[in-house]
Amino acid sequence: NALAIAAMAEAGAAFERRDFIEKAAKAAHFLLEKVAGPEGRLFHSYKDGRVGVLGLLEDYAYLSEALLTLWEVTFDPHWFNRCKELVAQMIDLFWDHDQGGFFSTGSDHERLILRQKEIVESVTPSPNAVAAMAMQRLSVLTDDPRLAGRAETVLRMAYNHMAKAPQACGTFLSALDFWIQTPKEIVIVGGDKGNCAVRDQADAIPLLNVVWSRFLPNKVLAGAPPGIESPLLEDKEPIDEKATAFVCEHYACQRPTSDPQELERQLG
Repeated sequence: NALAIAAMAEAGAAFERRDFIEKAAKAAHFLLEKVAGPEGRLFHSYKDGRVGVLGLLEDYAYLSEALLTLWEVTFDPHWFNRCKELVAQMIDLFWDHDQGGFFSTGSDHERLILRQKEIVESVTPSPNAVAAMAMQRLSVLTDDPRLAGRAETVLRMAYNHMAKAPQACGTFLSALDFWIQTPKEIVIVGGDKGNCAVRDQADAIPLLNVVWSRFLPNKVLAGAPPGIESPLLEDKEPIDEKATAFVCEHYACQRPTSDPQELERQLG
């Protein structure tokens, strides 16, 4: 479900299909409301109003990445804040404090002879790789070096696997590429600071379409209003009350622009 949420949200933005985004958000609401316990602990399955089996690393990693994608597509702070909560709980429950990386089962799971770590992938992405990507993206949004440090630890743990069997480590290689490259930090600030969210402002839509119409694997996207607590959004003001885009690296930005063609040039 989380993988489908991320795919539908991204497709909705790329193809300007609001119905895709609405279905992704509805599915995410369902998971967070029905498949999470009273303290937010995720479960692995749900049927007839009942949950079963404590959530695994894949549940946390996939849903964290999905919520980040929903945030980038909608700029709804709800998704960003829930993602931060999930990542914090994922670290608390699954992190290997001795060797680094994430176990597949949580510390509150039934006792096993050996706690496994999933690195190579088959039909689904490696949960450790997805977690590494989510932590890197969240690290940029929050300027939290601890998240980036944990992501680096996971990548180093998987290095031999990536070197010897790259065909089984596609998601890890994507996460490594994000680490090696300098990701684009893209901010869209709406000119209307009232009740109208930036994603619904007419002059912001062409800017957002420029971002989503091209393949930018190593990017982090933020927008306001309503906004979140992020260094990416600090001191970002619209030009002449028009929706404005900022393209940054390491929080240092190029000249802000309200022109989609100029944004296209900067992203290129």
